[in-house]
Amino acid sequence: MNKTDEKLREEFRYLIENYKITDETPEEDIVKILEIILNWLKENTPKKLYRYRNCADYNISGLRNGEIWGSPLLDFNDLQEGIPYFNIDKIEKDFNDTFSESGIEKIVNNIEKSKLNILNRYLKMLSRSNRRNFQNSLRKKLKKKKNFLIELKTNLSLKRKEIIMKPIEYVLRELLIKKFGENSNYRRKIKTSCFTNEYDSETMWGHYTDNYRGFVLEYDFSEVIRNQIIEFKNKKLEFNYLIAPVIYTDRKFDMTEVLLQELVFNMLNSSLYNLEIKKGLTYFDIDKLLDMKVIFNKSNKWNDEKEWRLIINSKNYQKDGQPELLLKCKPTKVYLGIRMTEENKKEIIQICKENNIEYENIRMKNLRDNHIFKNYQDFKNKFGVKDNI
Repeated sequence: MNKTDEKLREEFRYLIENYKITDETPEEDIVKILEIILNWLKENTPKKLYRYRNCADYNISGLRNGEIWGSPLLDFNDLQEGIPYFNIDKIEKDFNDTFSESGIEKIVNNIEKSKLNILNRYLKMLSRSNRRNFQNSLRKKLKKKKNFLIELKTNLSLKRKEIIMKPIEYVLRELLIKKFGENSNYRRKIKTSCFTNEYDSETMWGHYTDNYRGFVLEYDFSEVIRNQIIEFKNKKLEFNYLIAPVIYTDRKFDMTEVLLQELVFNMLNSSLYNLEIKKGLTYFDIDKLLDMKVIFNKSNKWNDEKEWRLIINSKNYQKDGQPELLLKCKPTKVYLGIRMTEENKKEIIQICKENNIEYENIRMKNLRDNHIFKNYQDFKNKFGVKDNI
């Protein structure tokens, strides 16, 4: 039974939003999770996907050379592309509760009683080995309990005063802009090529082909799909390339907890800096699938595009903020726009002939169903009229 487009995207949403991979995840579980995701993609990615293009020189060159280029997220039509959601009110409340005067007193009192559960949020952000180092170092410091606890309380209080003197938005500003802002490194470096599973969408022809003056490329990705590799190496998610459906949603991917944990981590590390508790500790990346969860989420207002995305491993990106070649793959067919200039049409047809690529004039759905168009087709068939291509 064929799945609807909505069902397919909902399944993919479940896969990437309900699985998590961290440094602590057992290797056998990582292999199982990645195998489930990869097998789903191989079974559900359409054999044929389509890319809408205008007749800019670089698009015609890409057709000629069998190249698929990707653009950075910051160049996409959606100005919020790749920017997740943060609940600033929740962050402010939780942060202030944790580091209020009573909260700091509670942290110090629990450490004094050797009850470290108050620092669980912090400890969970560290790998097990670093967690043990932290706990051992803390216990040694507790032998000199009085001076250590006084200094810790002083450090936390001073750091809190520095922060509460400014709005929480100001405190988060640098972190947000650097990682996920409109011109962040993330949005500049991630390169994506966009496809859809329809070649005759009037919306797509109107938006992405210069109002029918361009063309649509048909790709058979069967071999590409078979050769996809997703693995976990050196504590990082790696893949050669990845084709997956966009998840359309009314709400951006929520990264509130991730940001809150990083803020708490930075606060504690800064406060403990001179107490030698920080030595040897590194930030524990919460979820290795996080990038995928952000990249493949998109506002529901774009759902008519039925988009699929191609990305490659970010370590292979070379040009910051610039388009890059993602994949060499010759299209199987080219659909020519009904308003394409004769000059462009001749050039593209010549490229198709030289590269053994099928081509034809696009016939839109509404035209095929139109009574007048059907009569015209009958007239052409009866009198042997041929399209001028």
